Amino acid sequence: MKTNPIKWFSIKNSFGLLVQAISLLSVIALFDVPAQAQSCRRNSNLIGANLSGAEYNGGKYPAVYGRDYIYPTNADVLYMKKLGFNVIRLPFLWERIQPELFGDLNRTELGLLNAAVSLINQNGMSVILDIHNYGSYKGKVLGSTGLPDAALADLWKRLAMTYVNNSLVIFGLMNEPVGMSLTQWSDIAHQSVKAIRTTGAKNLILVPGGNWSGAHGWLFESNGVSNAKALSDLAKADDKLVFEVHQYFDSDYSGTHDTCVPGDKVHLIFSNLTDWARTNRVRFFLGEFGVPKNDQCLAILDESVAYLNRNADVWTGWTYFSGGTWFGNHPYTLQPAQGESPQAKILAKHANACAS
Repeated sequence: MKTNPIKWFSIKNSFGLLVQAISLLSVIALFDVPAQAQSCRRNSNLIGANLSGAEYNGGKYPAVYGRDYIYPTNADVLYMKKLGFNVIRLPFLWERIQPELFGDLNRTELGLLNAAVSLINQNGMSVILDIHNYGSYKGKVLGSTGLPDAALADLWKRLAMTYVNNSLVIFGLMNEPVGMSLTQWSDIAHQSVKAIRTTGAKNLILVPGGNWSGAHGWLFESNGVSNAKALSDLAKADDKLVFEVHQYFDSDYSGTHDTCVPGDKVHLIFSNLTDWARTNRVRFFLGEFGVPKNDQCLAILDESVAYLNRNADVWTGWTYFSGGTWFGNHPYTLQPAQGESPQAKILAKHANACAS
């Protein structure tokens, strides 16, 4: 359903003044902030974007670097720094970094990854390593025949050993795992976190929800189990662990349509998770979200990011999807060829509004 963005009425008479006051109170009520909330701070909250490219052409084994996929360029990173961001979520593929299950990391690919990490770190930003595989490896789903649960833990043990001394590297266990039960995903996540911690790595870990990681589905039960039930104990045992969710604002929350649902529906999704997180003393990170550049969607983007920033006791931060020159002129892009996008202007405003 397409709705119009919030518009202020001009004050021409006493009736107009009354309408304007009511409109203002409605917006405040929609995105109100409880007393226990705290505003974002640049030295503790993660605020940034994804840089697409290294996850492209996932069906090619092997793929050719520079033709089939690419890591961020210096220009990409400098642009994100200019927007005021302090973190980059870096999607890449399991098959390229570890061509054989339980085998060594590929030296060439690891070199490309290390170079990207160094480039981002040198520009004062943290890096989220995002295994962008949807819970699969070469077409097989985790936990199925040929892809045991322990395979992901093995990968993360090797990556953790590589970055154990770099606190600016954050471990994102898996992008949008799907195709397995929530209980099974919880077991795999537990194994992977344990494997990371056995290396001595104290890096922040982002654990996504199963079933595509949608924030709107965090509390919904599938066969009697929700992400909330399956994963909550994991965070309580590790104070350097945060739950990752994704949320697009179109009708099926897929990020593939050019209109958005009403803003109050989006707000309800975030406020429900905020309340649940405060009750259970856990935190969230919004790893993916994005909108096309129409007025209604841009207004919701503006309001939603402001809400997340004002509730920084729960929301550790966010990374918009997506930037990177290879993302082209996608409707959601932060880097269109013709110049700065309206999405980038909104996000830069909120990034630079955070206290130091």
